[in-house]
Amino acid sequence: MSRTARWPRRILAFGAGGLLGFASVYTLQGTRASQVRHTRLESAILQPNLPENRRHLLRVFDSMGPGNVEAVGDLMAHHIRSLEDCTYLPFIEAWLRFDREDALDHAVTWRDRRKALHAVGGAIFLDAAAGRKQEALELIDLEIPGKERGGDRNILKSAYLQGRILGGGAPSEEILAHLDAIPDIRKRPAAAREVVELVARTREIESAMSLADEIAERFASRVADSALSAIIGMLAVNEPARARLWLEAHPNTRDAVVARGELAILWSQSDPYAALEWSLSLDAALRKRAVSGALKSWIERDPEAAAMWARNHLPEDAHHIALPILVHELRFPLPNEAAYWANTSADPKRRVSRLLTVLYPWWKNDTVEADRWTANAELSAAVRDEIEAARETARTEASPAADTESHEGTQ
Repeated sequence: MSRTARWPRRILAFGAGGLLGFASVYTLQGTRASQVRHTRLESAILQPNLPENRRHLLRVFDSMGPGNVEAVGDLMAHHIRSLEDCTYLPFIEAWLRFDREDALDHAVTWRDRRKALHAVGGAIFLDAAAGRKQEALELIDLEIPGKERGGDRNILKSAYLQGRILGGGAPSEEILAHLDAIPDIRKRPAAAREVVELVARTREIESAMSLADEIAERFASRVADSALSAIIGMLAVNEPARARLWLEAHPNTRDAVVARGELAILWSQSDPYAALEWSLSLDAALRKRAVSGALKSWIERDPEAAAMWARNHLPEDAHHIALPILVHELRFPLPNEAAYWANTSADPKRRVSRLLTVLYPWWKNDTVEADRWTANAELSAAVRDEIEAARETARTEASPAADTESHEGTQ
């Protein structure tokens, strides 16, 4: 999602700043105390990602008023080229809330067109969300200094639409017309996903599902796919059965392999057993991505449980799908399990290659256990010879003498 697309969400997120209970009287006049405050604020502006600086900025923005906002704004303007969005956007949003006109006048004089666009977009968003439709529409045509780019006005129109959605307006026909008017068709899929997700958050999922269906009927496959996949993403974690039904009801609207893989990954976060059972039930052409995605996601969160499931429940006809995932993903958290699976490779060359993928880091991290596993494992004579040759090479390269020789070679 683009920075532009995140703008309205940032506005809402910053709205919680006043709930933190901070109280701060902030002036930037000529006293020594104010000079200290000025230095403190400047430090926070330049390093906003430090937690203490972020808290300080929230206190300042929360306490801004007519008596000090321009002084804060002047300091911001002095550093305009280096300001990060996490500093600038909450500042301009706070100013817009208590003095819309002054904030806009100030922002459009700054020598940064993108930030000025964000400021105007914020005002449009707030006006539209509050039902001030005419005021919001007038701002879309506001003259902003700097060279205009093709997508600039669409940034402002998107802010308007999102404000309308959050304010309870924006019927589906208005949303569809907005998508249809986006001049760069490459940006339509992301915009479709965004409005569907926004409708789901502000109304209910059924409204979002209805909108996604309307988008699918109106637009070409990529835009339709983006809207429909947004529904899958929102349902998959908490209502996976419903997501599965939604997917089955739209079989031809997007890449079936990708869609099922996406659902399996998200579903595995809440119920990996059910996600894998469903993935394994798919047709052969669809199951690889789903099984791999669900298993990898599970290993990342709980490698022991995933490894136990694989030992006890992985069907033989899915062995070739799961094997690369089990070897690669388990080699660090559970190298003994990864080595077990590597040794089940049918092709001897693949078996050696996968075993060494596990053993090289294992020799480095825990030589004793790696050697113990190798000594006790059921290996053919040819495979064992290759493993032992690789082990000897690894031992030689790791020896102090080898390090000395390597160092002398660089002299």
